[in-house]
Amino acid sequence: MSYSQIILAIAKKVGISGHLLLAICTHETGLQNVVVPNDHGTPTYGLCQIKSGTARDLGYEGKDEGLMDPQTNIKYAAIYLKKQLNRYHGNIHKAIAAYNAGSFVESSLYPGVPRNLHYLNQVLELLAKN
Repeated sequence: MSYSQIILAIAKKVGISGHLLLAICTHETGLQNVVVPNDHGTPTYGLCQIKSGTARDLGYEGKDEGLMDPQTNIKYAAIYLKKQLNRYHGNIHKAIAAYNAGSFVESSLYPGVPRNLHYLNQVLELLAKN
């Protein structure tokens, strides 16, 4: 089973858009299973670049390295995305921005626009291709 197929299957099981999760994970790593040792002070793991603290907040109890297992990584990324979608009442733009930054952070220059607009636009571009 390909990473894309796993992402779509887990997203369906969690109850979120598989295409949205696929776009985020594709943007994060190009669907490569990697560790980024210093992503704003802490490492991020796997295909969907989830932080161990985030995964633990969502119920993960394994070792940090366990987040390199694609099924585990995608599961917690899907749960995290669902949390953000619920938090922002289904607003996909805010949820995408929050997936990247932990929460929706508004630009100080442009009200209503996320500070990480470039990230948001890149994910939306990938989503449009799915």
